[in-house]
Amino acid sequence: MRILSLLLAFAVLTIAFGCSESGDDTTRSDSAIDAATLFGLESGRRLVYLQTDTVTNPDFSITVTTDFETVNVAGNDNDWIIRNGDSSVINLKLTDNSIIQNGHWYSTIQGDSLKYFAVPPILMHRSLSDANLWEGYTPHFFDGSQSLSMLWYYGYFGFYFTKEYEGRVQLQLPAGSFETYHFKVALYRNPIGGEPDVTVDEYFVPSIGMAQLNLRGAALNRTLSLISYQ
Repeated sequence: MRILSLLLAFAVLTIAFGCSESGDDTTRSDSAIDAATLFGLESGRRLVYLQTDTVTNPDFSITVTTDFETVNVAGNDNDWIIRNGDSSVINLKLTDNSIIQNGHWYSTIQGDSLKYFAVPPILMHRSLSDANLWEGYTPHFFDGSQSLSMLWYYGYFGFYFTKEYEGRVQLQLPAGSFETYHFKVALYRNPIGGEPDVTVDEYFVPSIGMAQLNLRGAALNRTLSLISYQ
C-alpha cells in the first residue's frame, strides 16, 4: 500500500513539474527573444510580397487589385535602412531597449537625404515581456518629388498608434509555413481615443522579417503575404 502511495505521489509531482516546465518554456521563449530579429535586420535581406487591395465603394461595388512589393534591408550594427526596391524609405535605429523609426529618406538634387524625426516613435521593444501595449506618433511624410507607396512597412506616417503583442500564431503562406509573432496595431488620425481609423495585424518571423500584414480602414482591406525571401 505504501509503495502504491509513493508511486501515486511521484506521478503527481512528475505531471505538475512537466506542466510547469512546459509553460515556463513558452514564456521564456517569448520574453528572451530579441525582437530586433523579428525585423529581419540583415544586410542584403530581400523580401517579396503579394499585395491585395480590396476596396468597397458606396454603391456596393467591389474592386480588387494585386501587386508585388519588394523590400530590401541594408545596414549594420544599430543603423538600418529599409528600401522600397532601390529607393531608401525608412531609417531604423536599435537602442538597448527599443527599435525606433529615426526618420525617412527623400530625394534631393545631390541624392538621398534623411529627414530626422524630433521624437522617434518606438516601433517595438527589444524584449517582448515589455511589449504588452505601447503608443506613439509617426509624423507625416512629405516629398514634393514623389509619393511614398510603402507606408505600411515599419511606419505609420501621420498616425497616432497603439501596438500590442498578441502571442504566436502558425501561418501557412506562399513562402512557407511559419510560427509568427503577432502584433495588433490601432491607428488614429487624432490623439488616441474612441474607435481607431485603421487597424493592422502584423506577423513577424525571427531572422526573416514581416511575413504577413492585414490592414482594414474605411473602404480598404489590404493584405500583404510573403511569397519569397533571401
